[in-house]
Amino acid sequence: MVENGKTVYYIFLRGDNMGGLEELMKDLNVSSFEELKAYIEAPEHQDEEIVKQLKEAFEIFNETEE
Repeated sequence: MVENGKTVYYIFLRGDNMGGLEELMKDLNVSSFEELKAYIEAPEHQDEEIVKQLKEAFEIFNETEE
């Protein structure tokens, strides 16, 4: 199950990023990156802590890639 904050930490700060991302996707009951994107963008999920943290983490990741 997703634990606020701990899952995002687990995904982005451990060595095996894909394993953490797959675990999160399983927790959110999505099976593809398209479904994960839809979940994160869905209005009904905007108040969920995990969605807020994922958005922040993706922003930071995108900034470091530029």
